[in-house]
Amino acid sequence: MPLVDENRIIVKKGLKIIKTPHKRPKLRILIEDVLFSKNIHDITAKTISWHITPVLNSSGCMGKEACCQYNFS
Repeated sequence: MPLVDENRIIVKKGLKIIKTPHKRPKLRILIEDVLFSKNIHDITAKTISWHITPVLNSSGCMGKEACCQYNFS
């Protein structure tokens, strides 16, 4: 799905939040664990869609979606 119109704005703001050190610390830990060879400031929308989203989605596939909601809300 191409990032156009409001999708682009939402993703840009989300990436800015992720890159801010004091916001969403648990999500930052997950990102650092999954992308151990990358700097947190090098994250792009493609990085999230190809590396982070599958990890978050896997908890729902295993029937443990409450675990994901608890950890990142």
